[in-house]
Amino acid sequence: SGVKVGFFGLLTRTMPKLVFPKNFQGLSAGDEVEWGRKTVAELKAAGADVIVLLSHAGLSSNQVKFPIDDRAIAAQVPGIDLIVGGHSHTALREPLRDAANGTMIVQAGTGLSRLGEAVLEIDPETKKVVSSQARLHDLWVDQYGEDPAALALVRKMQAEAGAALDVVIGTAAAFMGRNAAGESTLGSWMTDCARRYTKTQTAFMNSGGLRADLVAGPITSRDIFNIMPFDNALVTLYVSGEQLRQILEHSVSGEHGLLQVSGLSFSFDPAAPKGRRVREVSVSGLPLQGSATYTVTAPDFVVSGGDGYSALEGGADKAFMPILVRDALDWCVRGYSPVMPPEPGRIRKL
Repeated sequence: SGVKVGFFGLLTRTMPKLVFPKNFQGLSAGDEVEWGRKTVAELKAAGADVIVLLSHAGLSSNQVKFPIDDRAIAAQVPGIDLIVGGHSHTALREPLRDAANGTMIVQAGTGLSRLGEAVLEIDPETKKVVSSQARLHDLWVDQYGEDPAALALVRKMQAEAGAALDVVIGTAAAFMGRNAAGESTLGSWMTDCARRYTKTQTAFMNSGGLRADLVAGPITSRDIFNIMPFDNALVTLYVSGEQLRQILEHSVSGEHGLLQVSGLSFSFDPAAPKGRRVREVSVSGLPLQGSATYTVTAPDFVVSGGDGYSALEGGADKAFMPILVRDALDWCVRGYSPVMPPEPGRIRKL
């Protein structure tokens, strides 16, 4: 006779583009709202009084736009009492609420730096949520300590890996940071390293693959691993000038963060219609020629269609290099230290 709580999960419809296509074989991603409504109806039919959604659809912001985010799900799928979100790594100090359906949306950021607490008050007679609240708890180690068993395991693994990861391989002359919404010093340096290694005309790097900034001072192998923890390898290929423009148009579409670039520069107008936002494009200082052929270096993730880069996937004469992106960065630091932030001006927003 107690309260029955129904849980279900939803992934973003763009998931097939966020992982290697081979890892999504045999699977499909549908419409979040359609599946949300269908599942809520099934849970209610099974006797659920309260419904909680575990979502990986994200929350759109000025930097990143999602096709359907948690706000849209809350507005378009009645019957959800609580959405526990993820994907966008948003730390909501105050929960969001949908005025029409009463759904509360919470998200605790990323990296186990915060604990999210959501409280639902339920009427014992009607078994309906009558009020809800949520807050974040910052998990400062000096206040909460660390689990002894987990800490012992982490220290053991750190000791085993430390001999290799904590070797100083070079120095950084200045801080280099990330920026998924535009050109970044770290992205420019990484693409320069990739292009220098493969000797192609241009290089691309998806902003979502950059996972840490590089601070000024000594650079260790651990720093490089933290920047690029994925086992992505470099790929060289040939694309036409028209394909290269399509790649840049997709980059500024707002579906994902901008590509970081080397060997080229371009400007774009975010207010222009989708597909016609890219303006001037120069490769090696010369205007882009639609019928010309250009050599490109990029991670195998985007070359395989990741993040929706079908134009890269359609490139010719792909050569999968026997080197990971982070190993190319390691090579670059060892050979060209001290590392200097590249001059800005590759991506210009009109």
